[in-house]
Amino acid sequence: MTTVLVFGTFDIIHPGHRWFLTRAGRLGDRLVAVVSRDEFVREWKGRSPVSNAESRIRALEASGLVDQAVLADPAIRTYGVLRRLKPDIICLGHDQRALKDDLERWLTAHADDWTEDPQELPSIQTLPPWKRRRYSSSRLNQNLMGAGERREPAWVLYAMMTLATALFGLAWVSGKRISSAAPPLTLAFLRFVLTLALLLPMLAARVPVRLRRGRTAVGLVWTASAAGALAAFNLLFFGGLGISDAVNGALMVTAVSPLLTFIMVAATGSIRCSRSMIPGLLIGAIGGMILFKPRLGSDSLIFFGAALAWSFLTVAGRRAVGILGFRVFSVLLYGTAALGSFAVLLVVGAPVLPMSLELGFWLDMAVLVVGAGAFGTGAYFVASTRLGDRRIRLFTFLIPASALVFTTVLLAESPDPWVLAGAVFTLAGVVLIDRAIRSQREAGSA
Repeated sequence: MTTVLVFGTFDIIHPGHRWFLTRAGRLGDRLVAVVSRDEFVREWKGRSPVSNAESRIRALEASGLVDQAVLADPAIRTYGVLRRLKPDIICLGHDQRALKDDLERWLTAHADDWTEDPQELPSIQTLPPWKRRRYSSSRLNQNLMGAGERREPAWVLYAMMTLATALFGLAWVSGKRISSAAPPLTLAFLRFVLTLALLLPMLAARVPVRLRRGRTAVGLVWTASAAGALAAFNLLFFGGLGISDAVNGALMVTAVSPLLTFIMVAATGSIRCSRSMIPGLLIGAIGGMILFKPRLGSDSLIFFGAALAWSFLTVAGRRAVGILGFRVFSVLLYGTAALGSFAVLLVVGAPVLPMSLELGFWLDMAVLVVGAGAFGTGAYFVASTRLGDRRIRLFTFLIPASALVFTTVLLAESPDPWVLAGAVFTLAGVVLIDRAIRSQREAGSA
């Protein structure tokens, strides 16, 4: 197996990155990206990266463009990563001349330590430029942050995420209120169509994505899979709320989804399982059994299915976004889900629109479409890009708390004690798994 190694910051993956990584990947069987540390970026470029190193590594791995992403050495010009990974080819961009010279000097100086046969040293290949003026991290970062390194203050981003978290919790109240107004398929179709109408103006602006044969097909397959998962989640969401309390459904879905997402990501090989993750997996499994086993009935099975669908939507969506871009993916996702649900509506003869057109119904639908949908998803995307996944992870764990508060106050519901205890155990397991993943990444970069 031929291993190809690339170096870079990879701050906001743009078409230039995709072109470079695709060309580099063709040189061998396995492509590994070495991601620059935040402090190195500040030293070299005189500014902080838009996304922190952990977020950039996750974005690369989720994109499907590389087989592995690792953090650069703690000290500059040490290249211990070469000793660990033993690449056959080092692929560089046309603007990495200084890095090429430094690598050549390092390999020459350490040739005896590396191998007895100089022919076994990795070769260095440089790719030509591709539309650098149009697609470069510096240019895109400047457009994103504005001239003069202006960014939204951190408190603005935290305020956005706080509001988004509240809207995610409020969505369970709105979903419960309208669950009896029409069949679940009708409600899901209406939600898809309204969200699509809200997202379509995004395509009026130029979308900086160049679709390519092969990779585009893969992105479309992931998008279609994500659309199926989105449709399944909404059918189960409205169907479950029609027969069960919103508070229990919200705790079940929002608590177990992160655990199921981790299991799916680990199954794809994007995360290497280790012994340090076993305690988190065991506690999470105990929490899942407490959540569902004492209440094993139609409602708990429905909400477990909803959590499973949402987890798959998360995994498939990350793959599709890495290829097609966020805006194209979002429009295609809801467009595909709307067309698919409309076709099913025609087949089964269900009503396209609900019989009730009262103001309260549309206000609750607005919470689902505008609040939890467009604003909530957009705020999460922007905040994770600017602040990094680690800083916003707390908000992910606050969503069950938000749902608990709103359903208790606005619907006067009380959670099942077993469900509440199970949610706490499950989220505790997710926290332990997350810490193990971070420790694994830090150990891998040492």
